[in-house]
Amino acid sequence: MWNSLPQALRVERAIIKLPEGVTGVVKSLEISKVDDEGNKTVIYGCSNLKVKNGTDLNVSCGGPSYLPSNQSLQYNATIADFKRGTKFAITLVASQSKQLDLQ
Repeated sequence: MWNSLPQALRVERAIIKLPEGVTGVVKSLEISKVDDEGNKTVIYGCSNLKVKNGTDLNVSCGGPSYLPSNQSLQYNATIADFKRGTKFAITLVASQSKQLDLQ
């Protein structure tokens, strides 16, 4: 997924949404910024997390994470141990970042 953010954001929570009782593993999760030349820099990532409904990836991965303004973002994830057809989502709760280096 590619998005360009108009302002820097502080992602306070990244909550996994799964059906009750369903668990699985996020083998890897990586959010990277991509510059105009296509160079990728990882700004957030973690691996081998057992997850269930309500797991906060920021807590599990040592967040919060900061996403810079006017950058393209690339989200990549690899999952395992989910039953085929399991529906899931990640809900991000964010606010404007006060980190001066991201403005």
